[in-house]
Amino acid sequence: MTVNHPRSGAPCKISPRGASMIMRKVRDQPRTKRQDLVKDLKRAGTTVSKKTISNTLRRHGLKSCSVRKVPLLKPAHVQARLKFANDHLDDPEEEWEKVMWSDETKIELFGLNSTRRVWRKKNDEYNPKNTIPTVKHGGGNIIIWGCFSAKGTGRLHRIEGRMDGAMYREILANNLLPSVRALKMGRGWVFQHDNDPKHTARATKEWLRKKHLKPRNLKDLEKVLFYLNCWYFAAYFLAEGLMFVYKGLLLPYPPASLTLDVGLLLVFLGLESLRIFYGWKGNLTERSLAMSVSVLVLVPCTVMSVYYLMLQTFVLRLEFILNAVLLCFYSLEMLLGIMSISAFSRSKVY
Repeated sequence: MTVNHPRSGAPCKISPRGASMIMRKVRDQPRTKRQDLVKDLKRAGTTVSKKTISNTLRRHGLKSCSVRKVPLLKPAHVQARLKFANDHLDDPEEEWEKVMWSDETKIELFGLNSTRRVWRKKNDEYNPKNTIPTVKHGGGNIIIWGCFSAKGTGRLHRIEGRMDGAMYREILANNLLPSVRALKMGRGWVFQHDNDPKHTARATKEWLRKKHLKPRNLKDLEKVLFYLNCWYFAAYFLAEGLMFVYKGLLLPYPPASLTLDVGLLLVFLGLESLRIFYGWKGNLTERSLAMSVSVLVLVPCTVMSVYYLMLQTFVLRLEFILNAVLLCFYSLEMLLGIMSISAFSRSKVY
């Protein structure tokens, strides 16, 4: 005997083959309209409504969404943005708090631009197929310049007419610097803008240099020197320890002098670790206080190196070379440290 079980509803008008066909077209062309899909199915022998198309796509995890607008980027722009992100991936939070960001933006005067829709899955809105590239500064709008930091928003300035390098520098003088004062950014703040030709013009770079903004080149050089010094001192300390073992076993080293020299080497290790810690911290956060501590600790470190170069009981030729190289490192770090402190302190002098 045949039993008819109740069904949940009418059978789907679109066959699995038809559903695969429209899913394939939507994946390749997300901006396809429902009416176009209706026509495709009709040519295949299936007549359905646009509502049926919508229901089928939703069952496969797609829904109709507004197209996200993203900047029109060339491959070089993509690589530059990726490099910036990788270069600053491990920067501490304190460093980002010292950054003042700025840019120009366009605001539509008469409603929104025409809206386009795509069929996409959740969290897939920024797939290039599901976006519309945009360019800045079209018509029927106003253009404004603004800035902000972790401490809050700065001034807004409406740009009248076409902005050139001279107008941009005037905007910075009248709005950026007062915004920094109002937000109490403190010393060592960094100004960040994009690579618009007006921003990278020679006259603009010279203006920024005179205002002591973004002293990053000196900072990067100091960071490299600290990195090299860390590895060199680690090798230096290991070599000195082995040489003290050698001298204690094979040379007539007085026990009291040997104990004194080994003890001073441990003190030297502590001072050098403290100096590198404060120097690295001051360099990352661009704070003159931490850099000043590092430079001050550099003085007793230099005295210790001179002691092992000339004044200890037995000075081996290798020790002479190691300490001479270390003193060269110290001379460079003293010079760059003083220059860094001066640059970080002048960042608030307009």
